Amino acid sequence: MRLCAVSLLLFLTAGISCAQSANNKCEHAGSLISLIEKNHIQPLPVNDEWSERVFTNLFDQLDPLHLFFTHDDLNAFIAQQHQLDNLVKENKHCAWVSTVSEHLKKRVSEYKLRLEQLFSKSFDYTVADQFDLAHFPPENFAASTQQLEAHRKAYLKFQILMRMYLES
Repeated sequence: MRLCAVSLLLFLTAGISCAQSANNKCEHAGSLISLIEKNHIQPLPVNDEWSERVFTNLFDQLDPLHLFFTHDDLNAFIAQQHQLDNLVKENKHCAWVSTVSEHLKKRVSEYKLRLEQLFSKSFDYTVADQFDLAHFPPENFAASTQQLEAHRKAYLKFQILMRMYLES
């Protein structure tokens, strides 16, 4: 829980105010990490293990339903997985956070476009689909864009059917 808060804090502090300079945002995030390290009852050392945990938690927090990122997307950022601690300590993490943020914005835009396409025609509810609530969201991100698309479509159909059921 604490690590989730740190990963979101890292991401949000780097992108909170458009009016602030990039340096100022990075200083805020670095200051917050220092403050947590010094004043927390059980501080986690900011090292490679911390970096790995923040990396994993960050993507799970940004895309909890696994509707945007694929495994390939995560692989594009994996090179920095053990470098986040160094980037934060040196106040150089803003570029990485900005890159992740831009990639998320791109994926959200793609998803919005796909939703518009899907809603332009009726769903075929006669086709049997599987949506396993016991394993939702899936443990891993989609291995391919095709798998991601299938997951999105099944999730959307499930949401529509649930809304229809609840409104009846």
